[in-house]
Amino acid sequence: MILVLAISLLLAVSGAGKGKPRPEKKHKKMEFCVQDPTTFHVRNDTVREQALDKIKALGATCIRHMLHLQRLDPCGKNYLEHLRRYHSLVDAANARNLKVEFVITGSATAWGAATGNDGKPCGKPKGINPKPSELKAFIAKYVPIFTAKHVKRYSIWNEPNAHAWLCSGVAKQYANGTVTCSGSTLKSQAKAYRALYIAAWNEFQRLKKVKKIPNSTEVILGEIVGPAEGLQFLKLITRGKNTLLAHGISVHPTQYCFAPNTRKFVFPINTCKVKQEGGIGWANAYVKLSEALCKQKRLRTPKKAAAPVLFTEFAYMRTGEHRLTEELRAKWYPKAMTFAKRKGIAQMSIYQLTPKDRNDAWDSSLLNKDGSPGPSYVALQVWARQHQFLNKTKHVHVNKTA
Repeated sequence: MILVLAISLLLAVSGAGKGKPRPEKKHKKMEFCVQDPTTFHVRNDTVREQALDKIKALGATCIRHMLHLQRLDPCGKNYLEHLRRYHSLVDAANARNLKVEFVITGSATAWGAATGNDGKPCGKPKGINPKPSELKAFIAKYVPIFTAKHVKRYSIWNEPNAHAWLCSGVAKQYANGTVTCSGSTLKSQAKAYRALYIAAWNEFQRLKKVKKIPNSTEVILGEIVGPAEGLQFLKLITRGKNTLLAHGISVHPTQYCFAPNTRKFVFPINTCKVKQEGGIGWANAYVKLSEALCKQKRLRTPKKAAAPVLFTEFAYMRTGEHRLTEELRAKWYPKAMTFAKRKGIAQMSIYQLTPKDRNDAWDSSLLNKDGSPGPSYVALQVWARQHQFLNKTKHVHVNKTA
């Protein structure tokens, strides 16, 4: 009898009894980051430093920014100013103990070439259809510069499954500056991106071998657009003879119009009714896929573990066709953070701190136009304090009327 009771007690304590649900997998500590390309690079240094102070007060521990191939093309007329701004951003972030992460990428602007003094594109295009050799040369030149300033994590290419950032077909530019991509499929996009990523990974390993960058420098696969068949794209990328290595997988988990902790298309307001699959509600699917790819030896970390999943450029809109009310944004942002952390996501990066100076279709800012914290900012700050990202000091006043 005593033996039976002992066994029963052991099963109860260990959770090994039948019918007891297994606990959710939790990442040891989810990173909290902010990305705001306009504030970080376009606005003046004073505005940028004020924004970094707000990010620090928010409770975030890192910032993310794009390291553009075009901006750092020496033939461009603004090359030195762009280089200065990158250095200044890193220095200002380091001074506030904010880690910096870069996304190495190009874009369709001016056919992906820098603009010369005559106002025309100069140099070789490095935009939506770059050569792997061009990417390797860029990494060899600039990564050692910024790793020396403690930038030790680099994602390879922004939204490679979106034609605005990578074109595996035929690109065409029109008079109004827009660029289209024809003859491209998800499969061909994945093949083109795999070649770029392998070239980048190999160049990082070469730089480590010759001791130009620290061995602790991390290379992240992506940043994949989740709703643009992100899960399928990740499967296609990892098809090949050799195992892909990465320190993580970056995904843009856009899910504008329905709650972050669900896959059900239930829309609380009429202004936003976009059905997006593959967003934050699919967090568990991305984690499980990474684990499966590791077991299949298709994608894993250098230590032969499943690559952690990073959710970057996460946002809820305050204007435009996907807009939500401020009350709903303030409710859903903390819910999204908690949901991601509970599902084992390694990083959540919030997109856009400050509103742009002009009216823009994209506005997911946390601050009001006068620079005061909006409800979403305060809600995230409270969340950060509760989850030990921020010291328990009095939070800033929220201005709901600005």
